[in-house]
Amino acid sequence: MTPQQLVAAERSTCPRLWAEIDLDAVLHNYRVIRGCVGADVRLMAMVKSNAYGHGAPRVAGVLQAAGADCFGVANVEEALELRKTGVTRPIAIMGPLTECEVAEAVANQVEMTVSPPEMIDLIEEEAARLGMRARVHLKLDTGMTRSGLPWETAVELAARIGNSPALLLAGVATHLPLAEDAAFSREQLDEFDRLCGRLGELGLLPPVRHAANTMGIFNVPRSHYEMVRPGIGLYGMYPDASLRERADFRPVMTVRTQVVYLREVPAGTGVGYGYTHRTQQATRIATLPIGYADGFQWSLSNRGRVIVAGCYAPVVGNVSMDMLTVDVGHVPEAHVGMPVTIIGCEGEARITAEEHAAHRGTIPYEVTCLIGKRVRRVYLRGGRWI
Repeated sequence: MTPQQLVAAERSTCPRLWAEIDLDAVLHNYRVIRGCVGADVRLMAMVKSNAYGHGAPRVAGVLQAAGADCFGVANVEEALELRKTGVTRPIAIMGPLTECEVAEAVANQVEMTVSPPEMIDLIEEEAARLGMRARVHLKLDTGMTRSGLPWETAVELAARIGNSPALLLAGVATHLPLAEDAAFSREQLDEFDRLCGRLGELGLLPPVRHAANTMGIFNVPRSHYEMVRPGIGLYGMYPDASLRERADFRPVMTVRTQVVYLREVPAGTGVGYGYTHRTQQATRIATLPIGYADGFQWSLSNRGRVIVAGCYAPVVGNVSMDMLTVDVGHVPEAHVGMPVTIIGCEGEARITAEEHAAHRGTIPYEVTCLIGKRVRRVYLRGGRWI
């Protein structure tokens, strides 16, 4: 359906600003990744940061039904949200915990990454108090220099976990900060394999080793081990342009709004805060109810664009907190109530999250993660809202 048809069909409930999340595209991307790693490798779907802005409960729901083995999150709040919305598969917090998160994580059987190492005391104490066995992962720092343990500490901690009736070593992990560089990643994996070998000699090696993010899955097959952790690829974006030729991902998010005000202005008219744009000729200026509070960042002032009636329309003037203005003098069909595409395609015109990222000097991950809570998420199956 075209944006106009969708709005017409849903006129009574159509929001002023929304993000369409194509769950069929999520499933397609999942299958592309699954096809690369094979059926025997477990898949931890990364759904942190509200599934990179796409809506974690709905995305995790369809991935769980499709066979995703477990889910990765950043903190205990994200884990509990998934539990409350029906996710029964294992959930793991992949970053360092704070002290105040331990009790809820243990009580709700959320797996935890042990980093920093002193956190193991709190986890063990809480698990023992509840008569439970907490599942934990060791993360080795092989070059990310962000979180994770040095080699010697990891071996000592694995022994500590192995001797505790309140703890179970569920996995051992590392992270690839430069997965597009296969040679560098091989050096990392050599170090990771040395740790795993030592754990094996001591009878401490857990059943699951994991290292690969989306780029690692396709560029460093050796990193698959027993489990992979795809993130950005599930949402139809590429961590590196070189991956486009090897992975047929489909974009998942389309962001739309509608024209809420339209006026004709003469040449020389100042637009927006600071009059950073003045019209060069008589034209029409459309106001859209989206601003930097919604994720359309101020840095797109006078350089971003949107799609109106299948035509590109430039952003003119500074982006405000709640609104922005575009020049639609060349779009005679434009009218109040007309849907406008912020990210997505309409006819032959297309604007991607990668384009937004390039204009902002950032990465597409940030673009979707910053789509604000005022942007209503609506979900599509078979091209229709559900």
